[in-house]
Amino acid sequence: MVSLPGTQSLSVEEMSALADNLHNTFAQNNLQTLEVSNVDPTIGNEFLAKCLVAVAFASVLMVVYVAFRFRKIGGLSAGVTAVVALIHDVVIVFGVFIIFRIPINDNFIAVVLTILGYSLNDTIVIYDRIRENERLQSRNADIGKLVDLSINQSFKRSLMTSITTVLAMVVVTVVASIFNVDTIISFSLPLIIGLVSGSYSSICLAGPLWVKWQENKQRKATA
Repeated sequence: MVSLPGTQSLSVEEMSALADNLHNTFAQNNLQTLEVSNVDPTIGNEFLAKCLVAVAFASVLMVVYVAFRFRKIGGLSAGVTAVVALIHDVVIVFGVFIIFRIPINDNFIAVVLTILGYSLNDTIVIYDRIRENERLQSRNADIGKLVDLSINQSFKRSLMTSITTVLAMVVVTVVASIFNVDTIISFSLPLIIGLVSGSYSSICLAGPLWVKWQENKQRKATA
């Protein structure tokens, strides 16, 4: 892969001339032009801004959905803490693209949407267990122990799902690396790290943050 950073984009003629020079200079290597992309800084900024707007809009819808579905366990708190976990995942994925110098393009949107759906599904499973355990136990049950029990009950399922999905994406990444398919690698590599991040945030962030919210709510009610 040839990457040319700069403040100005190349014209079609310049890219064609560059490709011809590379083919002539490295004729013995049998170079092939698989893909040519040109990212203008202005277009990149506009694309990132639209991504942020889309994620913000999706976050609002997620808060509304989770708040309505889990209104028996403090719907708003469940929705907000779920979105906080999702924001954590988006930041991690964005960091992966920056660290590995992967262009932020359509693959970025695909990875973010996949991780959002995956992480939210894991979080909803835990919230569902919390709701069921709260119904089975007394209303005065310790919130921390209730969430701990719910996470333990869903932990094996979440772990096995994460492992199988990550292994599948590792295979895809290895095969893409062997055949030098950069477009696949730019999707599968961030997705692997995003899946791990999604599992972590669902288990270690969403539930504990919800506990803190409920404890603060109870503390204010008794004050």
